[in-house]
Amino acid sequence: MRREERLSAIAIPGGRRGLGSALLVFALAFVVYALLTSRDLAWVDSVEFTLAGASLGIPHPPGYPLYTLLVRLAGAAALGPALAANLLSALAGAAACGVGALLGAQLGLRPSAAAAGGLALAFSRELLAQATVAEVYTLHLLLIALLLFIGFAQATAQDEIRPRLLVLIAFLFGLGLAHHLTIVLALPALLVLLATRRNRQHRRSSAIDRARFLIVAAAAFILPLTLYILLPLRSLADPVLDQGDPETLPRLLAHATGRQFGYRLLTSETAYVWGELGRFFHLLAEQWTPAHLALAALGAVAILRRPGGWHQLLALFLLASASVAYAVEYRIPDKGGYYLPAYLVTALLFAAGADLLSMIAPPRRWGRVLAGLLLVALPLAPALAHLKAADRHADHSLRDLTLEVTRRTTPGSLIVSDDTNYAFALLYLQAIEGKFEDREVVSQYLLPLPWYADRMAHVDARLPAEVAAAAADRRGLRGRALGDRQADDARRLADRLARRALAERDVFFYFHHFEEDKRSFESLVLVDRGLVYQVKGVATEASSPSGDQEEGGVPDARFERRAAYEAAARRQTPEERAVARRFAAASNRAGIARVRRGDLAGAEAEFSQALAFDPRYAQAWLNLGLLTADYLGHKDLAVHAWRTYLELTPDAPEAANVRARLAAIEAGGNAAKQK
Repeated sequence: MRREERLSAIAIPGGRRGLGSALLVFALAFVVYALLTSRDLAWVDSVEFTLAGASLGIPHPPGYPLYTLLVRLAGAAALGPALAANLLSALAGAAACGVGALLGAQLGLRPSAAAAGGLALAFSRELLAQATVAEVYTLHLLLIALLLFIGFAQATAQDEIRPRLLVLIAFLFGLGLAHHLTIVLALPALLVLLATRRNRQHRRSSAIDRARFLIVAAAAFILPLTLYILLPLRSLADPVLDQGDPETLPRLLAHATGRQFGYRLLTSETAYVWGELGRFFHLLAEQWTPAHLALAALGAVAILRRPGGWHQLLALFLLASASVAYAVEYRIPDKGGYYLPAYLVTALLFAAGADLLSMIAPPRRWGRVLAGLLLVALPLAPALAHLKAADRHADHSLRDLTLEVTRRTTPGSLIVSDDTNYAFALLYLQAIEGKFEDREVVSQYLLPLPWYADRMAHVDARLPAEVAAAAADRRGLRGRALGDRQADDARRLADRLARRALAERDVFFYFHHFEEDKRSFESLVLVDRGLVYQVKGVATEASSPSGDQEEGGVPDARFERRAAYEAAARRQTPEERAVARRFAAASNRAGIARVRRGDLAGAEAEFSQALAFDPRYAQAWLNLGLLTADYLGHKDLAVHAWRTYLELTPDAPEAANVRARLAAIEAGGNAAKQK
């Protein structure tokens, strides 16, 4: 191939205007993402990925060696581990939007329409949420967009298949497998695009040339997969995070293939799948306005009418449908990131529809300018609400909660928690920032895993053997039965660990689901300290345990930057509402403890504080009604509190008793009026 042909192997669609519009989309998206990006630890998997990158540890399967290494390199740029990890998501997300604009140009769209598609993707609700915290999905979306870009470049080429493009596809596909295994969902779309060209030249080439090509393509595919060597090498160094403990080949293969989560696949009932499919369409409607979705439907027709458009539309359909089918069947709670490839396809269809709509613009210069401005303005229509929901630049809630929980424990204590957010955040503060190094955090969720049991063996040497026995007992189980058995094992192991550690140190429990998980440890005397439970000893038959005993006063539940968590306007996303609920639950528990101590004014303040954190926290309304009716004698306040409680939870187990109490109060009021 001549030098000129090599340089034009991947032509920039639309020329300089196409490249300029793509760069504009990238720059605008990155600036917006960078302004909104969290500067601190973020919730859910983000804190784990930040810890993994900062310590060069091994996160949950498949280990994400490419992503972990990139986070580590970004952190070395003196940005700070948390900010670096979050900005990496912003950079990858913005780049994916820029490539999305190039994809629109490859479909033959005007640069303004292609840019509109990139901006529609950039300001979609899900991508904004994923691009402002440390997450793996924006990099995954970028790799899929690049694969599509090269696939479209081959499909729209005027000549036969170019081997160099196939080698590049092989390399990107291997790079994708070194990051997120669901890159395989893009394979049907790629095959459709590549099948549109016949390679007569390849058939005329010699066997040596074909063998050389296969060797080069295989090497390009395997080269990025060697990143998985990082996992056993780092595991041998015993990093603070070492999920899977992949020091041997069997454990490495199990971790890299996600065997730990295999029970969540292909085990869902039909009703669950249909429910999740309906939820996907609901989420799709939340990303854009009805006008965007209508233009996307129009865009599908527009692509189909173009020369060779049927195979382009088929490739896009296969990518979107494969991503959605996998996500709706995969039984996990946080699957929004899996839908990003489908949102990419929707944005491209929207761009095609907008391009078709712009053709009716007046041919004069002002008409074209007006049409271009309209195309740019359309993606920004839903942006204001989405930008407000995605703004995390001042969010320090996970750090605040971790500090408040840990400060209520004694130095040298053992803290058992079912909340992996808290556990990973405390490990980060200990390993990266050198705080609270005298505490020992036990993640209840991780206890059934052998590598974590080995880590906790210094607390109790019997723990690894008990974990091995529990794992043998779970052998052969799949689906929810396996998940339920693991959860039961975790509670039993945490209970045993707490009892055995009592002889040497103070033991505290911090629960995410307070009321439910507290019942799992009913045989322990738990002293309510507002944010944590302190274990005071094992109950005997002569002294029944009380889960709400209090000694030496109740620590208040006033948090740093409390106003940020009281502002109801910020609670736009499920994650933010969950954060508010955590703080509300802490104040509610502190109020219960104050009632038992006789501090009624303090209890009323705590219940009111809980409702300031989360006005929809029904349990606080119930307790406020009990306090004002039975202790303070404010019947009117009790009626208001209980009516609000019934509006929020009309079918709760306590609802019947509350209705009876309300009826008695109203009957008493009517009798007083008659007298």
